[in-house]
Amino acid sequence: EIDGALIGGASLSKDKFLKIISSAT
Repeated sequence: EIDGALIGGASLSKDKFLKIISSAT
């Protein structure tokens, strides 16, 4: 369960990161 939450959080952070990069481009 902890691993799942960790992976889920990482995915959300990645999405945010990619969105920010896309917006900056």
